[in-house]
Amino acid sequence: MNYNTKTKKTGVFPLIFREYAHAHPFGSQMPGRQKAAESYRFGFTGHEKENEITEGVYSTEYRLLDTRLGIWRTPDPLFMMYPSWSSYHYTLNNPINHIDPDGRWSKAVHHQMIEQAVNGMWKELKALGMTKADRTALIKGMQKGSDIADAILNRNQSVKNSHIHYMRDPSISVDDAKKNAHDYVDKNINDFKKTGNSKFLGKASHTMMDAVCPSHVDENGDPLINDLGINPAKIKEHKKGDKNPTQSERKKGVENVKAVIREGMGIKNPNQDQKQEQGKVLELD
Repeated sequence: MNYNTKTKKTGVFPLIFREYAHAHPFGSQMPGRQKAAESYRFGFTGHEKENEITEGVYSTEYRLLDTRLGIWRTPDPLFMMYPSWSSYHYTLNNPINHIDPDGRWSKAVHHQMIEQAVNGMWKELKALGMTKADRTALIKGMQKGSDIADAILNRNQSVKNSHIHYMRDPSISVDDAKKNAHDYVDKNINDFKKTGNSKFLGKASHTMMDAVCPSHVDENGDPLINDLGINPAKIKEHKKGDKNPTQSERKKGVENVKAVIREGMGIKNPNQDQKQEQGKVLELD
């Protein structure tokens, strides 16, 4: 329903369906239960159809997804993050709870780091009076916040918002990109202090986790330029140069999440007199 301020009349916008389909969990469409405009090229989770290759295959930034089999057609470039899983799995075989927007480092990895960080701080959190139910709620709230930071629909994946993922808008300097990342983290931590809503800790943690991801920062910990969407040559180069996070990088990501939680909850770091493995990226005041 809409309202025209000039005619002072209400009306109804006609609904235009680009596509409807009944699908199996991994995205393969049920025969005879779908319809789409010929010009509409997108389907399962917004991925582009590749019907010229094979029916049921979708293209993402890094790989091709075969929805009939529920697996990728090539190995995950970040397969080292899942040593106990096949490098061809799609969302840890759980497409109901997870998505993989580009074919690498799915949301599940961020979720795992958050859960590992919170569980690793249980003694500190318990000392604040937190119960196991509170801990579970904290994990879920932070995971939701991380998902929000990673969302496409709210333009958090746009070049302008590169700092959310500890990357750099080509139009600004490295120092400005770092400042934007700092400001984003600080704002969300302060929002948590004001509201107690753990999703803000999750949003701040997302930046901190990405800050140690080798496809986001260089060897000096400086944010890489995010011009992939406007430079096809750079996309190709990025795909070839994408590295697999090591266990050390994963550990740094978890430690960065702990730093966010401690800052938000006013917890003194028990190891603050020791050298911290939080990378060279963000130092919380």
